[in-house]
Amino acid sequence: MASEMIERVAKALWDLHQSGTYILFASNEMMFGREWYGKVVPWSYVTGPDVVPSCAEQYRDQARAAIEALKEPTEEMKEAGAVACAKTISRTKSANVCYRAMIDAALSSSSEAAAPTTPEPF
Repeated sequence: MASEMIERVAKALWDLHQSGTYILFASNEMMFGREWYGKVVPWSYVTGPDVVPSCAEQYRDQARAAIEALKEPTEEMKEAGAVACAKTISRTKSANVCYRAMIDAALSSSSEAAAPTTPEPF
């Protein structure tokens, strides 16, 4: 079984691909049969017992690659994490805030990353 994060990222990739016309009309029919032509196939169906596991595994492989790419933080991520961690007191809260700030920096444009914002407390 894939880790929770791998599963989350694989599902996000699947959902993103399901929003594209090509996937909806061509690939869904090829992978899952005529009844799925033009329909969104839910991730729960892709990972279910009635489907060839290779489809879900391809998305999990892509998820692993995406997560692996985040392993080494950029300078913007390091800066955002340091700023966020410096503003928290609790060790657990600090790790969560730091992690989210670093991921936010990775997802933002370079001009946004240059000026880290204060993360929302949780």
